[in-house]
Amino acid sequence: LAGHDDAIYQQPGKAFGLAFAFFAVVLPAVAWLSKERIHSATRVRRPFLVVVTGLGVGALLLSWPLSTTYFDSRYQDFEPQSGLAEPYRWANGLSDSTIGLAGTTAGFKQYGFFGEDLSNEVTYIGADAPNGGFNAIRQCDQFREAVNENDLDFLVTSPFLNFNDYEQPIPSPEKAWIEGDPATSRINGPGPIGIWRIDGSLDPEGCSQLPPGGNSIPGLR
Repeated sequence: LAGHDDAIYQQPGKAFGLAFAFFAVVLPAVAWLSKERIHSATRVRRPFLVVVTGLGVGALLLSWPLSTTYFDSRYQDFEPQSGLAEPYRWANGLSDSTIGLAGTTAGFKQYGFFGEDLSNEVTYIGADAPNGGFNAIRQCDQFREAVNENDLDFLVTSPFLNFNDYEQPIPSPEKAWIEGDPATSRINGPGPIGIWRIDGSLDPEGCSQLPPGGNSIPGLR
């Protein structure tokens, strides 16, 4: 996940971040490593202390604006290639909410759903497997039962994560498993990633209305 670093360099404020790193990390490190040469050249310790103190104060003045505005734009346009920018912006405005995730795109990239104050409870809706494993739930009725057991406020459905091409996700059936249930209502626009409000218990018996072949994940039957 962390290896896909191009999104980081596309974020607003990257110039400020690089400048801050230079003044707060690079220059102090160079000054510290060169302190003996500076001291020998000047024979006076005070100039070195003045330089280091000035760098520290400058770094503090530069970091203060960042510390007061960082959370305002966190995940504002992050992961657009996987379709998660809008869901992240939505989750950033929530607090103390229970959010379930379905599909590996949201499951692997769940860090953006914890909210600005990190108070949201985020859980991937899956099934325990032997030896500490964790699998996708295989069938619609089992999935609806798991949603009910987790007492969710919201559910995010997403495709399988395509590591070879983020912009060409592989469909995952959880969206079809819950849409149409009276306890769910979609609160975002059309697209491969759905955000659903959960207003009650889902009906596992409703899965019988799905078309043939729609009741299980291909390859996991």
